[in-house]
Amino acid sequence: GDERRWEVGAHYTHEVDILKIVGPTIVRPWRERIAATSTPAQAVALLDELCAFCVLDPACGCGNFLYVAYRELRALEAELKLRIADLAGRAGLPAPTDLPYYPLANLHGIDIEGVAVRISRVTLWMGQRQMIERFGPAEAPLPLVDLTGIRQGDALRTPWPQVDAIIGNPPFLGSQ
Repeated sequence: GDERRWEVGAHYTHEVDILKIVGPTIVRPWRERIAATSTPAQAVALLDELCAFCVLDPACGCGNFLYVAYRELRALEAELKLRIADLAGRAGLPAPTDLPYYPLANLHGIDIEGVAVRISRVTLWMGQRQMIERFGPAEAPLPLVDLTGIRQGDALRTPWPQVDAIIGNPPFLGSQ
């Protein structure tokens, strides 16, 4: 129960609080970069960069931070694709097709609890399905995307993957 959750530092973070971290860390810098694009080629290059952007939650729990990050990254992808079409239209060029999608596997997580890791993966697979409904096509949802980048381990003693942004609550150990 509560004693075990306290022991492993598990606690639920509300979306409003998650956005206080995801907003300034991911959304705001990308929005500024999207707004600064002035040619279709520049915007396409930025989309390639966005689709290579990796995120880590080193104490991911059931994946709430990663889910919100994925949703916001798919929103940025959709925004950028509209920007590309708009810039191409203004330049009298055809809008490029066959643009990349933000890949689910760019999300990484570590959690000490194996069950939390499994729930986190399911949360993201379901989130991918929801974002396809919200933002249109993405990478194929089936077969399920390999999410071994979300793994069981003690974030205080496990090497972290190389990523572009780190989000989440710090790993807690008792009162630490």
